Amino acid sequence: MDNSLLQWLRVVHFLGLVLWMGGLLSLSRILGYHVTEIEVVRNRYAFIERKLLFGVTLPGALLSLVSGLWLLTGRMFYLKNAGMHFKLLFVAILVVGTIVTLFEWKKLARGVIGDSALKYKILHGVIALALILVLVGIEILAPTMV
Repeated sequence: MDNSLLQWLRVVHFLGLVLWMGGLLSLSRILGYHVTEIEVVRNRYAFIERKLLFGVTLPGALLSLVSGLWLLTGRMFYLKNAGMHFKLLFVAILVVGTIVTLFEWKKLARGVIGDSALKYKILHGVIALALILVLVGIEILAPTMV
C-alpha cells in the first residue's frame, strides 16, 4: 500500500474514531437526561439525539470501522499481535455499545420511559472505559504498527 494512502487512511480512521466516540459519549449522557425531563423537553431531546446519532455517531463509526478494515487489508500479520486482539475486543464492545444505544434511543423516541437515569450513566461509563482501553491498545500497538 502506498505510504501516502496509508497516512490518509490513518487520518480518516482517527477522525472516524473521534466522531464516533464523541457522539456516543454525548448521546449516552443525553439519554440519561432524557428520562428525567418533562414531556416538552423530552421531544427536544429526541430531536437532538436523532441528529447526534445519525449525523455524527453512526457516520463516525462507519468511517472508523471501514478505514480500520482497509488498514488491515494486506497486513493480516497484525492479527497475530496480542495488542491487536486487545484492541479489537474493545472495538467489538464499542460496536455493541453503539447498537445498545441505538435501541435505547428508539425506545425513548417512541415515548417509552421506564428506565432510570442510572442505566444510561452505566452505559456511558462502559463506553468511556472501552474507549480508554482501545487507546491503551493503540499505545501497545504503536511501536509495531509503524
